[in-house]
Amino acid sequence: MPALRQHFLESDIRANCEVTAPITFGVLPDSWESYRRSLSRNRRETMGRKRRKFESQPDAQVITVNTMDELDGAFDRLAELHRLRWTGRTEQPGFSSPEYRGFHRDVMHALLPQGRLRLMKLNMGGCTIAMLYCMRYRDTFCFFQSGFDPAYAEYSPGDVLLGYAVEHAIAEGCHVFDMLKGEHDYKRHFFQQDRRNVELRAFRPGLIDLAYRLKDAWSARASRRPELGESRHRPARGETSSATAEQRR
Repeated sequence: MPALRQHFLESDIRANCEVTAPITFGVLPDSWESYRRSLSRNRRETMGRKRRKFESQPDAQVITVNTMDELDGAFDRLAELHRLRWTGRTEQPGFSSPEYRGFHRDVMHALLPQGRLRLMKLNMGGCTIAMLYCMRYRDTFCFFQSGFDPAYAEYSPGDVLLGYAVEHAIAEGCHVFDMLKGEHDYKRHFFQQDRRNVELRAFRPGLIDLAYRLKDAWSARASRRPELGESRHRPARGETSSATAEQRR
């Protein structure tokens, strides 16, 4: 990352680099049972209880989308479930803009023929109540986005489906389950490891670059301002401040 930043600077391209929130991930064992044994007893029992409750319901199914014919409908349902889950909890849920939806629809259409898309559905009573948008890169299973219907919250659909995703990743031989960016407590229910996430933004000379330069200059100026309540008066030549005079007594 430092070398890339230096390259941008030498090319007269502004680059901002900062460490952001850590990313949660886990190294996967060879079997689902080994993974379960790695959990605390309380977490293991909670996971089993939630899964049994779901599996006891009519038409309980976990489905992975594998064909182009079903992809667009599945994508639309994912976007709907994500909005249902996060509306009122965040200012702008994912999949809110046409540009964002269009981009990820295209990504899914590109990944599916390559065998790298993992779009999973949790069905119950003939209805899809939760979905996960994941992808595989080499030996890493990446969890990107999710959504569930709050009307079915008593069945913990998001937690249950994420457990199935971990089991699926182990079964297909993945070595790492990557939760990607975003700090959420539920991720720690599955894995405890984390790593630093570094964000690098580069801008060619222009209005955006100028805006960042002005922001940095303003921040630097603000940091040099006296603290609230600190006197800005400097003693004139020959004048001694009361504090200095007191120290000399």
